[in-house]
Amino acid sequence: MAEVDASGSLLRTIGEKKATLGTNLKLSIDANLNQKVYDTLSAEIQKVEAKAGAAVAMDPRDGRILALTSYPSFDPNVLIAGADGQAIAQTLTGEDKPLFSRVISGTYPPGSVFKIATSVAALESGRVKPDTKYVDNGQIFLGEFKFTNWYFTQYGKTEGEVDLVKALRRSNDTYFYQVAQALDEKIIGEYAKKLGLGSLTGIDLPGESPGLVPTNEWKKANVGQIWYPGDTLHMAIGHGFVLVTPLQLATMTSVIASNGTLFRPQIVTAQADESGKVIKDYPRNYCS
Repeated sequence: MAEVDASGSLLRTIGEKKATLGTNLKLSIDANLNQKVYDTLSAEIQKVEAKAGAAVAMDPRDGRILALTSYPSFDPNVLIAGADGQAIAQTLTGEDKPLFSRVISGTYPPGSVFKIATSVAALESGRVKPDTKYVDNGQIFLGEFKFTNWYFTQYGKTEGEVDLVKALRRSNDTYFYQVAQALDEKIIGEYAKKLGLGSLTGIDLPGESPGLVPTNEWKKANVGQIWYPGDTLHMAIGHGFVLVTPLQLATMTSVIASNGTLFRPQIVTAQADESGKVIKDYPRNYCS
């Protein structure tokens, strides 16, 4: 136990208790891959002059996390007794929040990757067939409100008839706007939740955020408005009120990659004794 001043500088040691060795944990994290992911992430963030980012890699065969990194990060050695007070303060209370794990705690609009959830909802509900085609004229209207496709907005071009495969390949907003009109927010939300969005994944780390798959009831309670048809169109392409964590997106895409199996993300794979002998295994953990 140590006493420090307001800047975090050590004043005196009040007491000391000898540490006892705990159980060793074996993790699924690939240290080399994790370092490569962090280096690549930080380089890309600096290239576009952004302030923060996150990246996660999950094995879709078992849900085990191979890499999990949040930028900016921190040096854990900064937090030991006797470290520089300014460095400690920057780590604990810095504006860039280096202790904030953006992978599991940060929530963000998913954007077009959410179209995977919309596609699953469309197919599984039977409202849309794999070969169903919609015409992309660049824009559609709901009353006086216009919803445009990115290709039309940026280049003034349209893509004609579009089926699901082409819509995903080209990230065609117009297709998914029309899919949204065949569905509603309840159906899209139902399947988004089946894919692991809108609730805790159950990863073996503290501080996870559940994200948000919005509903009419949520909007009335939090925004003071009813759900409008335009909200469903925004939701279908991952905009509007939808919020996800990067980990949830990894979980969602892993469901597709594993042909429908939802695994609980997992970092600890085993406990071991001092010699490294495994004394307890943590098997793959199915959610459904």
